[in-house]
Amino acid sequence: MLDFCRKGERKAGPKFMRRIVDAEAALASQKPSWEKHLVKVTAVPIYGYAQAMSLRCHKGDLIPDQVSELPTIPVPEDGRRYAAFRVEGESMAPVITDGSVVLADPDRELTPRCVVVAKWDDTITIKRYSREQDMIYLKSDNPAEGENYKVHAKDIDWILRIVFVRTEV
Repeated sequence: MLDFCRKGERKAGPKFMRRIVDAEAALASQKPSWEKHLVKVTAVPIYGYAQAMSLRCHKGDLIPDQVSELPTIPVPEDGRRYAAFRVEGESMAPVITDGSVVLADPDRELTPRCVVVAKWDDTITIKRYSREQDMIYLKSDNPAEGENYKVHAKDIDWILRIVFVRTEV
């Protein structure tokens, strides 16, 4: 599992990754996956840049302006709410590369140096997060390929913590 945050923080580990693999197998075969128990699967739509720009946040859920056919990623149905986004660009390389799919959890706490997807004005980006009072700093891991941002917290439309990265989708 990719380690986005400082040591000692809770992060998705091998069990979550195994559940993702089981969920994908169950969705692909349309049969339940049995190992120790049945894994219930849900398909989360993968938003591209254009679709993500049209998302608005309502009571913690991301709501698209219009419903359309989108590719999906299977995830375990564990009561959490997830959003998935396709990455465009290399600003977070080598950890997150162009074409990867990131899975974000809107209920996960934002901590210094965690990786987030954030939207404000006409911008949507995936960056490393930090905050000082009412200023949010979003920093690229690969400064040669991406810019850093300093945004007032009140200007952020929504911000979600990334909990999983899939590079081979």
